Amino acid sequence: MMMRLSTLRNISEQDLAMLGLDSIGYLRPNAEGLALYAANGTPVAEFHDQKDAETTATENQLCLVSLH
Repeated sequence: MMMRLSTLRNISEQDLAMLGLDSIGYLRPNAEGLALYAANGTPVAEFHDQKDAETTATENQLCLVSLH
């Protein structure tokens, strides 16, 4: 989905939270191993193994991004 720069500059907080919700995810360590989160921070699943987490994300068409 391509958005115009002028649209992004004026995007609401709610719309920003939904941007990439169905296509972007990230992994974070937790007490159980790893957790997969949707772009807005909603937990999706927990894993003991990074490979399983990455495979599940790929199978569900989530592009994993790195957060710094």
